[in-house]
Amino acid sequence: MQQAVSLLARREHSSRELRDKLRARSFSAEAVEEALATLRQKDLQSDQRFAEACARSLMDRGYGSLRVAGELRERGVSGDIAQEFESLAREKEFERACEVLRRKTGTRQQQLRFLNQRGYPGEIARRAVDVALRESRDD
Repeated sequence: MQQAVSLLARREHSSRELRDKLRARSFSAEAVEEALATLRQKDLQSDQRFAEACARSLMDRGYGSLRVAGELRERGVSGDIAQEFESLAREKEFERACEVLRRKTGTRQQQLRFLNQRGYPGEIARRAVDVALRESRDD
């Protein structure tokens, strides 16, 4: 329990991340599950809170909704919660894509590839690149 609280004091963790870290420190499966249940009961660990912190961090760093959902699923967040934050990430996704491209130069293909790698859906990426190229011509 002490190890789990210590890990959570540094940053939020998903249940799976916490489980994996505690198991790597040679705690028994039973002890780990008991500690996780206690932490959830005391609201010290929450996949919902972890997902929100992770999603906001990714969005603040310019990542798209597909990347947000993928990262959350990769870290063990349930599909429902990941989908909720994917929807949240879509709210201002076009504006974020345009902002990311304002700091990025390159050809149309390079910019599209860049946005796709950052997890932006194809249609959003194409629209944002069109705006960025139009703005760069206007300068």
